[in-house]
Amino acid sequence: MSRLTATVALALCALAATPAAALEAGCLWTNLAESKRSSLLADYRARGAEALQNLQISEADIALWPARGGVTEANGEKAGMLLGTVLLERGAIEVLQANHGIKPAALATAWTKLDPAAKAKARASVVKTLANNSGDNGGADAIVKLGEALGLPQGAMRDLALYVFAILARDVVTAGGT
Repeated sequence: MSRLTATVALALCALAATPAAALEAGCLWTNLAESKRSSLLADYRARGAEALQNLQISEADIALWPARGGVTEANGEKAGMLLGTVLLERGAIEVLQANHGIKPAALATAWTKLDPAAKAKARASVVKTLANNSGDNGGADAIVKLGEALGLPQGAMRDLALYVFAILARDVVTAGGT
């Protein structure tokens, strides 16, 4: 990471860490040590969502963040959930790019253009999942439509589903959902 990028990330984190601001997932991720981010992404590439089992952020990690990244004892679980969403999203993007040639910008554009009704149904499914209610396949339409828009084969659907889950879960958690 360049010095300018690091400075910008630290400045954004400092803004995000003000008492009135919510935790910011990207800021929390950016301020993890590069070796920890690399290790977590390598674990995702090897094991997919099971990599979340190794997402352990220590007090030493948090202490390195500007203003502790806004992490407190009260919101530590939320911070962990937000970091998990970033790991799933970044890991899925890496795998989709490496295995299927999908560029991150193309993925983001396809998601933006996706039918709002399909997104809403997928979001409702994520809310149920996060609340530990029985999961449903409400997000399947969004995943299938997104996969079709990107020309992805069936074998890419697991990572595409994790990408969709991650961005929607981050939205739900940031908004104060479970």
